Amino acid sequence: MEQRRFERVAVNHGAELSFRAENLVATEAAQARDLSLGGVRVGASRWFPEQSIVKLELRLPSDTVTVLGSIKYAVARDGFPPFDLGIKFIGLDDDESDRILRSLSAIGGTSDNT
Repeated sequence: MEQRRFERVAVNHGAELSFRAENLVATEAAQARDLSLGGVRVGASRWFPEQSIVKLELRLPSDTVTVLGSIKYAVARDGFPPFDLGIKFIGLDDDESDRILRSLSAIGGTSDNT
């Protein structure tokens, strides 16, 4: 069984993904579905390749945080948006971590499991 390092908290907030590869630049409106200090699951209307590096702007209740992440999975699902993307944060600094933690605390999660 997979053991998560951080508690996930259900959210429903806007997000924007920016992806850049050789000849492709894409920006995608997305919907954050759950969030932790380790990453986020978003719903998106387009598929992104696994292991892609994305810039993610998370519009949280009291803050907007821009971070880098790596696509860990991209799966089709029924409904809209049609794709779920699992994104692991890369290189969060202390300020970004604190801002995400404050937002998680405000919506009812602690997400400080280690």
